[in-house]
Amino acid sequence: YTVAAEAGHPPSMYRLGTIYSGSLGLPEDPAKCRLWFERAAEAGMEQAYPEIAGIYLYGYGTDPDPGRAYGWYRRSAEAGDPLSMFKVGYMCSEGVGTERDMDEAVRMFRMAAVAGVPEAQFKMAMLARDGVIVGGSKLALAWYRSAADQGFAPAMFNLATMLYEGDGTEKDPKGAFDLYSKVAETGDGDALFMVGRMYFEGIGVEKDPGKGFEFFG
Repeated sequence: YTVAAEAGHPPSMYRLGTIYSGSLGLPEDPAKCRLWFERAAEAGMEQAYPEIAGIYLYGYGTDPDPGRAYGWYRRSAEAGDPLSMFKVGYMCSEGVGTERDMDEAVRMFRMAAVAGVPEAQFKMAMLARDGVIVGGSKLALAWYRSAADQGFAPAMFNLATMLYEGDGTEKDPKGAFDLYSKVAETGDGDALFMVGRMYFEGIGVEKDPGKGFEFFG
């Protein structure tokens, strides 16, 4: 791989970056990881764009450089990588590595959400509920469902809460209980509390105060 990479072969450069990241069980070398991912990216290998972007965002093997990270995430997003679209949206919304631009952030979040990124779908739901975009609770419900169907726990919890409260839809206590239960399996304290509460009060499930106390505990 080294011989091929030094001869100018981008896939070998990318493979060396992966090897030096330590993810293949070989010794980790952050500096060489950054070096080879950057060379692969500069050679036009699109798979390397988000790798080097993350390296500069978090400062792996180098000092953090949000501006350079943003530039690489932007190139990756323009090349069609949905997760990079989400990262660009985040950086635009928070003003990290670029000027704060909520219009561009929403555009990127929407593109990533449509492409199926659950984090972006969750973000679109929050933007709808907060009134940043048009659609309100009904749109939020739809995006939460999309993210929850992929097993994204924060979306499952928020969807459960909307079903529990009847926010944007008819109340569905059983549906809420099922979702809270799935999130509770991850050890989430808020979900454990809600499952306990629903057992204790008999909401969406047969009343069982004993089980309720177990979950409260």
